[in-house]
Amino acid sequence: QGREHEASFPWFERALARWPEDIELHNAYAWHLATYRWPSPQSPGDPAPDERTARAVAAARRAVELSGTADVSWQILDTLGAALFANAEIREAIATQERALQLAPESDKAELQGRLDVYRKYAGSR
Repeated sequence: QGREHEASFPWFERALARWPEDIELHNAYAWHLATYRWPSPQSPGDPAPDERTARAVAAARRAVELSGTADVSWQILDTLGAALFANAEIREAIATQERALQLAPESDKAELQGRLDVYRKYAGSR
């Protein structure tokens, strides 16, 4: 998963230079940056903050900003939660993931709950 994600980073950067106001593009870029080292979305492993996870947080926050705080989707909040977790901003990751879970449709709640459980478990072990 890591190499495939890494190969996409330059493409996202070129696309964002061309379409800087594209919410979905910011969201997808943030997800790729945040999760490129994860074995799977349900198994993020320990946070490992670096320049890419910091960029993930920035891109996810930009997606939130562009969508408007009141109108932000659960998918964007889920991405922001993942980016915050990857960047070791655990408390904010948990709060953001809880909000995403509240907004998500029933069909997606189990996956989001799984990530929230990992974030909480990590917080409890520190």
